[in-house]
Formats: sequence, C-alpha cells, structure tokens
Amino acid sequence: MLVWAFAAYQRAQPEIWDGTAAESYAGGSGTESAPYLIANGAQLAKFEQAVNDGTFGLRYAALTNDIYLNDTSERQSWDEDTASKNQWTPIGNVTNTFRGQLDGRGYAVRSVYINLPEQEKVRLLGLFES
Repeated sequence: MLVWAFAAYQRAQPEIWDGTAAESYAGGSGTESAPYLIANGAQLAKFEQAVNDGTFGLRYAALTNDIYLNDTSERQSWDEDTASKNQWTPIGNVTNTFRGQLDGRGYAVRSVYINLPEQEKVRLLGLFES
C-alpha cells in the first residue's frame, strides 16, 4: 500500500505593530559599530519618536526582522474599514532631519500606512541628511 503524507505547512503569523512605541531597542547603542537593533514595529516607533523629537543627532540602526506595521492579509485596499489602520509618522521632519543610517540588512518594513494628503513625497523616512 502506498501512502502519501502531506505536511501542512503554515507560515508563521508575523507580529503586527500595535501602534505603540517600545521602551527600549533589541540591543545596540546607536553607534556605527553597534547600531540600535530594531526587531519590531514598537522599536521602530521608538526610533521614529527619538528622531522626530530631536532626542539624538547622528545615529545608526539596523533591522533584525521583517516588520509589519499593519495586518493586510485580508485587505484588498486601504479604503476598507475592516481593520484598524496603524498610521505611520515618517522618520525625520522639517525641524529634526534623520542623520545616520537605517540598515535593512535584507529585511523590510511592510504594510506601511501614511495618510498625509497635505504633504508631498511622504515615505517611511521623511527628511534625512545623507
């Protein structure tokens, strides 16, 4: 008798950002040799707040995972009101530009929702200096 066994592989559910900022990073000190390690949306939000509040100047950070800012698994468009939309604030603004480096290390920030119709060129990284 021949038996076929099929393993049910399920992709692990990604951690979806809850809209809050973390108290700390996953590691690092923000220097070029020891960048802040960012493993989730809350840590990315902490980084965004520090840059936009002017808490620090030249800093370095690196992603350690793919980061999901919203759950878009069931969504066809952003116009649907079927789930909450975690609004992202771009990293860097007119007052406090981002100076440093955010190294993706092959990871991505996914499902970014930004609704700032009065602004042009809106993106994950707002104003930055290279």
